[in-house]
Amino acid sequence: AATWPAPAKEGFVLPADIAFAAMSGPFPDANRGTARVMKRVVYLDHLWSNIRVRGGAYGTGMVLRNNGLASLSSFRDPDAAHSLACYRAIPAFLRQYTGDVTGAILGAVAESDPLLCPRDKGKTADARYWKGLSDAALARTRQEILHTTTADVAGYARRMAELTGSSAVCVLGPRRQLEACGAELDTIISL
Repeated sequence: AATWPAPAKEGFVLPADIAFAAMSGPFPDANRGTARVMKRVVYLDHLWSNIRVRGGAYGTGMVLRNNGLASLSSFRDPDAAHSLACYRAIPAFLRQYTGDVTGAILGAVAESDPLLCPRDKGKTADARYWKGLSDAALARTRQEILHTTTADVAGYARRMAELTGSSAVCVLGPRRQLEACGAELDTIISL
């Protein structure tokens, strides 16, 4: 079995007043429909309200890739340390989550099956072919999305704790913001 190095936790000094903070790591359920709904809940109910609205960052997001990778990010962020703390708070948010998932289900369906022009239909078909995504796999994902419950979303707390506990961290920004991240960063590099 291959031995992978520990995930990097690096900060890069930029001559700017704002920062960009990211956390990324393995997420084996990334291609599951229930995970797609959980992502929408985390993004809209936790990240957006805490990082964008309260924290003042220009934007934030969560991405799940079919290859089993999950990433959390903020951009034009006035407080990268706050954003990293919000990423780490996702498991607690999910453990307490009792909201309605209907909107997140609709968003996940729209995201998974967007309206496409003829050119994009061809590009999407090509991408699905080369990735080995069959119609049966797409149908399975759609069914999982449509049948996701609040309990399913809350059930991702453990998986998100694994992600945030062992992920790579990268922050780009002014030295003062990188230093404020403290133990989140092992290395600060001036470019």
